[in-house]
Amino acid sequence: MGKGKSLSDVEQGKILAFHKSGWSNRNIAKELKRSSDVIDRFVKNPQQYGRKKHTGCKPKISPRMQRRIISRSSNSTMSINQIRADLGIKESKTTVWRVVDNNPNIVREKMKATPNLTDQHRRD
Repeated sequence: MGKGKSLSDVEQGKILAFHKSGWSNRNIAKELKRSSDVIDRFVKNPQQYGRKKHTGCKPKISPRMQRRIISRSSNSTMSINQIRADLGIKESKTTVWRVVDNNPNIVREKMKATPNLTDQHRRD
């Protein structure tokens, strides 16, 4: 997948018009300030430009379940395993952790260890 922005509808129309009037792909690229490679690929097959099929595994956790995980982990001290048990998720702990980790609004931190309360603390 390319790093540049894909061609807009206006640019695609200009490319087709220039191509029909006999311009070379390199001249079209200079005129539109785009790479000659993208012009070549578009001119070869304009109908298929920008229609690459998305491949890969389907997500194990649905967007709805992701929202539930985020909502449960937001502002709580529950562990990832507790969230899994509470929501009845069968996927691994790492999968649930990845959902929480990918959300920029939630920052998970390990709880700081504190000493246990003694009888003297309770009296004060």
